Amino acid sequence: MTPIPPHKRRALGKNFPRLRSDHPGSCLWMGLACLLWMTTTAWAVVPTVPAFDLVGLVAGDEQPQKNVEAVMRGAHGQTRTAVRMKIPAAAGYPVKVPENAILQFGISASALVFAVESPELSQPVTARIWFDDESGSEVIYQRRIKLKDRSEDRTWFDEKVDLGKLAGRSGTLRFETSSEVVEEAEISVVYWSTPRITQTRASLDSPNLLFITIDCLRADHVGAYGYPHPTTPTIDGLSEKGIRFAHAYANAPMTLPSIPQIFTSQLFPSRDEPLLTAPFSDAGIPSAAFINNAWIPLWLSQGAHADPPGTFDRIISGALTADNITDQALAWLSDHEQHRFALYLHFLDAHTPYRPPARWRDVFVDKNYRGPVGDTFKDDKGAAAGKYNAADQKKIIALYDAGIRYIDSQIDRLLQELKSKKIFDDTLIVISADHGEELWDHGSFFHGQSLYEELLHIPLVVKLPGGAESGRVVERTVQGIDLAPSILDWMNLPSPDQFQGEKLGRTLDQTPRDFIATATQAQFPTRYAIRRGHTKIVESLNAAEVEGYDLEADPGEAYATLPEGTTTAELMRDLRQARSILRERGFQMQVTGADNREIEIEMSSAPVSATFLTLDRRGEKGVLQLSPDGRRLQIRGPATGFGLRFDRLKDSNNLGNRDLVAFSDRNAAGKNTPLRISLGASGKRSDAATVDLNSADLESPSEPPCDKPERGIHLCLWHYPGEKVSALPEIKDPALRERLRALGYIQ
Repeated sequence: MTPIPPHKRRALGKNFPRLRSDHPGSCLWMGLACLLWMTTTAWAVVPTVPAFDLVGLVAGDEQPQKNVEAVMRGAHGQTRTAVRMKIPAAAGYPVKVPENAILQFGISASALVFAVESPELSQPVTARIWFDDESGSEVIYQRRIKLKDRSEDRTWFDEKVDLGKLAGRSGTLRFETSSEVVEEAEISVVYWSTPRITQTRASLDSPNLLFITIDCLRADHVGAYGYPHPTTPTIDGLSEKGIRFAHAYANAPMTLPSIPQIFTSQLFPSRDEPLLTAPFSDAGIPSAAFINNAWIPLWLSQGAHADPPGTFDRIISGALTADNITDQALAWLSDHEQHRFALYLHFLDAHTPYRPPARWRDVFVDKNYRGPVGDTFKDDKGAAAGKYNAADQKKIIALYDAGIRYIDSQIDRLLQELKSKKIFDDTLIVISADHGEELWDHGSFFHGQSLYEELLHIPLVVKLPGGAESGRVVERTVQGIDLAPSILDWMNLPSPDQFQGEKLGRTLDQTPRDFIATATQAQFPTRYAIRRGHTKIVESLNAAEVEGYDLEADPGEAYATLPEGTTTAELMRDLRQARSILRERGFQMQVTGADNREIEIEMSSAPVSATFLTLDRRGEKGVLQLSPDGRRLQIRGPATGFGLRFDRLKDSNNLGNRDLVAFSDRNAAGKNTPLRISLGASGKRSDAATVDLNSADLESPSEPPCDKPERGIHLCLWHYPGEKVSALPEIKDPALRERLRALGYIQ
């Protein structure tokens, strides 16, 4: 039998006959065991290989079975990739059961009324798994779930079924849901979380993965990067067993878009790009994410990422401390230690509010301090405004360091568990950060407000399987978008074609590419940066300013000095070229005027509409100014012509399908200055100065002409067909919005 490459697995589901949902009998088709079989190389662990993957089969089925679909949904506090079945439903696919096989899956029931969990309205449901073959049908698993009567049933049940007695037999696995009172069960659904058949064997074609990102961890507060205080003994020790990248950089100074940039390997990601996780699903590798940052699961569960099998099997998120995350990760690991696995953790304990455990706080805090800063600290706005003196700042930094040490101690727990299970050597371990933190380096505090080194320079430590490249320090510049292709390459898995980053394992000794960074959140001025060698250029769109730094002579970026000669012009050209993809997505606008005066246009969002984000000029002219709440945008430029592009983030309270923006000429000053607005390819004239950006009239396959008017101002507005949406997710949950506000992320 010829092995089937993992990147072809998803498409194969459509080629296999399957049991229709209304078919009561058995299926005699054979040969599905080859479906997920993969070529192997030697890794000395005891893994499992998937021989049946229900989510992949359902997702790849060209003729969807009734009441059955592959989804990524939240239930009982967890978000999982699953097959959702209404009541009643059945789905079956052929399988040949291998030796030493285990069927592993999670199961839960949910009753939803207008997207609200309503267990009190649920009727009992029964879920069964059948094995059908020539000899008949037998139930191999059954569970009755009573959401209304048993509170203990309002959870996920993680199950393992030993298929040893079925070894070598060919038949159909049939998943079935039913209820005695069908009419009253219509609001109920059953979720089957990633049902897979796996078998033990003694070789493996890729290692396990433990991927950790630490929120707000700047590189110069890590011991391996020269910090004199004992914040990271575990990470320091791991760097001696692996590779330390001395000059690793985040592509953005905030979690979004930094984490999307990492997971999509795209400088300007969208919610429709393939993720780092897609090859895990294709290879049938169990995966899970345990996260404390509300932005990340929110982003992972929207757009195409929510269409299985594109993301993690399981996402656990919430206000989880480092030990909470570690406890849950270790419990998950115990259920998957005989598999290849991909485990992602994101720790938030170095992010404000700082509240480290006393054990670690006492290591760093000066016991003689007497001042207003207590054992916790959450006044990031006061800190940025200069409210605290030098002694107070020292205390705050000590709390930050204590949070880092707390996280490091939990990483030690994880590494010790890998060693005790004898899978440490066969696990790829990657530890990094989403961005750094400003601690008054340039007179401010928090993150997102600039593109200085303290916000972009992050640690990156990689422990390769078998201890390869142990103790190596790489001096070349690397960046966040390099992580996903590198991880997949080290795991012997294919990367999606859309990835832009480098595979670092193959380029350690090569000259680095330019490093690009973006800062495009509404709360802070829009900036873009490029670094080449020791030269760094930062462009601020709100002030039309360009700063330059020699990072070799001035590593603290204290003195802005533009390089001499043509270097600045070359870097600016290349920086704008790197952003050219933005002119192919989102909303595009071009403005021209009849006379030679400067034009200033104001764009104001209607109440409960949307906010502006990811701004950029369409050329070299124009100054952009966005209000802190993201609802009002001003653009100023010459009458000879200038333009911009932007995305929109729908307001959580906008329940309709309209996005209204009012346009006005700020220079009119009471004069009768005509403002003509043309929409889309047709140039249809807007009858009013308020435009619905969701109107179909805005679509255009190419840039429409925007002729110079005889009088006043001509404003042309359009977007391209099938445009990609921004990486920033919609925030529909008011409670989640408040949590993000408490973290300082939104107004």
